[in-house]
Amino acid sequence: MPAFKYISEGYQVKQKSVFDLDDLYLTLHNWFLFYGYNRNEVEYKVMETESYLRVEMRWENERKAGDDPYVKLHINMGLVITGLDKTEVVKDGVKIKMDKGTVEFRLTAFMEKDPEGKWSSSPFMRKIRELYDKYIIRDRLESYKKLLATDERALINEIRSFLHLYKYE
Repeated sequence: MPAFKYISEGYQVKQKSVFDLDDLYLTLHNWFLFYGYNRNEVEYKVMETESYLRVEMRWENERKAGDDPYVKLHINMGLVITGLDKTEVVKDGVKIKMDKGTVEFRLTAFMEKDPEGKWSSSPFMRKIRELYDKYIIRDRLESYKKLLATDERALINEIRSFLHLYKYE
């Protein structure tokens, strides 16, 4: 059984905004591809009421930590858009159709150690894994943790940039 090390859990970005839903989807998709993550769309639901739509998406994204088969990096993303409705905006003197609504992102970033479960077959192997993690590859795991935190910050900045919010370093 793999071991999980959570870097962050439940980080949230929420904004009432005017945006292009198709462009948002494509921007996120391309971000994960650019950073080398395999994207798995676990859920995509659209609920319709008389006056607006509600969209829910959940993606589970993972990538290898370099050439190391012992560690995988994960960024799971939940997206809920409420009050989704069409609107017209004037941009550069031209009317264009956009979407408006409240966009809420939730991110969870974690490392998965021993994803194939090779070090979990017995209590003895689990103890060996614990020693391996603590004494042999501690520095490497720390660098993977920093890499994952950097990826998560880059994704948050991409989301904030898309929604025209303040970015942080």
